[in-house]
Amino acid sequence: MSGDITTLQSPVGDNHEGRTLLHRPSASGYQELFGGYRKCPTCDGRGKISRQEKDDLVALIPYSDDRLKPRRTKLYVCISVIVCTSLAGLLIFLLFPRPIVYRITEVETLRVHFNHTYMTTNLWIRCWFNLTNENYFNVYTESIFIQGFFDKSTVVGNSTNTTQLSISPRSDGGFYSEVELTIGDWNVYDRCQAQQHTSHWSRQVILMFQCTLTASYLSQTQQLASNHPFLVNCSNTPLPDSTTTRPVLSTLKPIVL
Repeated sequence: MSGDITTLQSPVGDNHEGRTLLHRPSASGYQELFGGYRKCPTCDGRGKISRQEKDDLVALIPYSDDRLKPRRTKLYVCISVIVCTSLAGLLIFLLFPRPIVYRITEVETLRVHFNHTYMTTNLWIRCWFNLTNENYFNVYTESIFIQGFFDKSTVVGNSTNTTQLSISPRSDGGFYSEVELTIGDWNVYDRCQAQQHTSHWSRQVILMFQCTLTASYLSQTQQLASNHPFLVNCSNTPLPDSTTTRPVLSTLKPIVL
């Protein structure tokens, strides 16, 4: 009958010792089973498959195959972690906000007027500022508010200057602002308008300048408040070059909005 399988036992001494031959009476003859394995029915023992079947067949790889053991995995993971950590640290270092330092470097008396009716002294003052940007990004100034004090408690004038200034990273910038002050102390009036002065110290008065600088960077705004006591010329006689006004004390206190 076609399709029946006849089992043949190979004789002793034959080349197929202990092996069972399965004989199928068909055009293909018979097949040998070697220990439970047989030749690939799709590649005819050539180790190749047709292109039409490459998307339908699945290749099984033994668990102990070296292709399943990634090489240098730990090395690649360590390198990735080091690179990511370094980049994150660099960004934090560059974008971390640093102090914005500013101070009055000089106070210049532009004009002095004495009101003999009210015995007051009017001063037109120009304050020169120096701004230091220690950050690695630009800093922009929006305004500067100056308030003058006499005798540490009496307000004698104030002004607001909307000075727009861009300070480059790790650099300095300078600007000035003017303020008008009116001192109602009769002693200052009498001493500053005197024609004869025993020394240049008699033509100077101590004033406190309280300044508030508004600056912006990285989409945020910051206010810096500082106090600057100065010796200011209160007469119309210019001071000698050697006695140019210098700050007595300077304090800086940042206020973040």
